[in-house]
Amino acid sequence: MSAAGPFSPPPQRPRGSTSGRIVLFVLIAVGGLMLGCCGAIFTAALLYYGRASTAIQQVKAAIQDKAPPVLVAPNWEIDWIVMEELTRSYTTSIDAVAANKQVIAQLGEPLENPNDATQMFRRERTGKLSGEEEHIEYDIKGPKGTATVRVVASPQSAGPPHFQAFGSYRPTKITVKLSDDTEIDVAPLKEPQ
Repeated sequence: MSAAGPFSPPPQRPRGSTSGRIVLFVLIAVGGLMLGCCGAIFTAALLYYGRASTAIQQVKAAIQDKAPPVLVAPNWEIDWIVMEELTRSYTTSIDAVAANKQVIAQLGEPLENPNDATQMFRRERTGKLSGEEEHIEYDIKGPKGTATVRVVASPQSAGPPHFQAFGSYRPTKITVKLSDDTEIDVAPLKEPQ
């Protein structure tokens, strides 16, 4: 048999073994990899949303450039109602002026409104109707000259108290001012009842 030799313990590993170092390196590598991936995802998201918002802004600007301008003027409903209410005063005053012998003698016949159809008359006030007198004016032209017609229109109640129908303003005073500053008072026509 062989002789037994002296028993010796296994060799001692130095402190700070290599297996601990390996685990540490693996943890650092995995942490770095995760940090790099998160940074890449965050950067990609920023680039995507940055480009998307830029693209959205470009599309929005292109649409606004190509879109026709808004056709509705501010407070168009107020303007429309005012025009509707005062147009009756305008038309009845034209009838009265066209039938007045003094105006015909000064301006001749036929009389016409030289303004375009978008502005039949001018209103002194702005905004909503207040239920008080309204002052409008417009130009007329005949073969012998031009004049400005000034109309004072008052609200006329039609129906139950506190009720006003459309076109309820009627002319109460009509003045024609000629180009030589002569004024002719024209009596409003009586409307059939």
